[in-house]
Amino acid sequence: MEQAIQSYLADDRQYQDRITAALSQVEEKGAEYEALCQQRAQLGIWQKIITFWQFRRD
Repeated sequence: MEQAIQSYLADDRQYQDRITAALSQVEEKGAEYEALCQQRAQLGIWQKIITFWQFRRD
């Protein structure tokens, strides 16, 4: 029984570490997305159209 509990705790720690790593990646990508949105908001209408079509081709 004690071994099962220790195994469960070890698995839980690994799971929590994976969650922490995933959340940090989400926050990093969110910051990149916000920066992209701010840059795009500063573009003129023609530049927005051009960048839209460039992303569509990729």
